[in-house]
Amino acid sequence: MGDYTGRISINRPAEVAFGFLADIANMPRYLPSVRQAHSTGPGQILLEGEAGGQPWQAEGWMEVDAERRLMRWGSDALVYYKGELQVTGEGERCQVELHLHLVPLPHVAQRLAQQAGSVEAGLKQALERTLESIRQAVEGHAQPGKVQPGHRFFSRGASMDPGPG
Repeated sequence: MGDYTGRISINRPAEVAFGFLADIANMPRYLPSVRQAHSTGPGQILLEGEAGGQPWQAEGWMEVDAERRLMRWGSDALVYYKGELQVTGEGERCQVELHLHLVPLPHVAQRLAQQAGSVEAGLKQALERTLESIRQAVEGHAQPGKVQPGHRFFSRGASMDPGPG
């Protein structure tokens, strides 16, 4: 557990994909457990959602570097959670690379182990679902907060590799 990296190809120009992903108002469209996202001040965000049937709320920070098409974020309360997303590519197709550093809370780890057979497998599946949700939302095929039925993870060039650590 610790560091995870995933990639997916998207049929949209990089600047269009990054503009969509960096807009906090769009987060509920591509983050499956997020229901609302709000800016609470410069670089500060508040997310509200539901996971495992339980509502949650989290305050954190987010940095956007439009020139590099790079987003970074983290939790104010959970020092062991942060992430980075970068969009690259030329022309009508781009790549989204997602890096996460996290150690799940004990109750989340228990649920992941029960659902996927291990915490590691559960975290990999969650990252895969997020990447597919990003692809669908950016390409304009998604319903807010939902991965479309019938889609397989890793479709259209997605890959998931645990990072070092």
